[in-house]
Amino acid sequence: VTAIRRRQSSKTGRGHEPATVDLENGAHTARHLVGRLRAEIVQASRSRKTLQLLSVGLDAADTAAFNQHATTGTISDTLLGAAHAAMRPKLDWVVGLPAPVNTCRLVVVMPESGPIEASAMEQTIRNAFVHWGLSSAASGIRLSTGLAAFAGDEDEPAALELLGQAERGRRTNDMMSKSSASPSEPVPAQDAA
Repeated sequence: VTAIRRRQSSKTGRGHEPATVDLENGAHTARHLVGRLRAEIVQASRSRKTLQLLSVGLDAADTAAFNQHATTGTISDTLLGAAHAAMRPKLDWVVGLPAPVNTCRLVVVMPESGPIEASAMEQTIRNAFVHWGLSSAASGIRLSTGLAAFAGDEDEPAALELLGQAERGRRTNDMMSKSSASPSEPVPAQDAA
């Protein structure tokens, strides 16, 4: 019930946008995020419906690549706009995560969802960047995603554990795409961690 109330009464985004918990700019705290995720986990457990977290990352090779496509706004604005376009009103919400320079990170929280919703979200985000040529090494920007799911009939995970699972999936997918793009380059040990 708490999760539903928070979704319906959230004033964290602009009036017409879905709820956004923004840790990147300091608008919210990690404690706020953990509380919201914990409420979603409890709700999923009670309703026996699946809660999914889709982690999305955009990484640029350098500042020039990061700013290259920013004609209509920043990359993080484009990424957030793409996520908002696919979100189900008053149900899904998004988390802006702190990220290193020349990167953007967000997690879309999708309560009461299945594989169709997760695939649609990922595809909408990819479509928003398709004209940037992300599949080409010349673009200098990589898009990576990772998915974590909690089926309501399992043991409840900790909020940060579920978030970490999505991030680990994204990093693993990112490392696989790096190795398939340039198999002769070794992956640095710090990226593997």
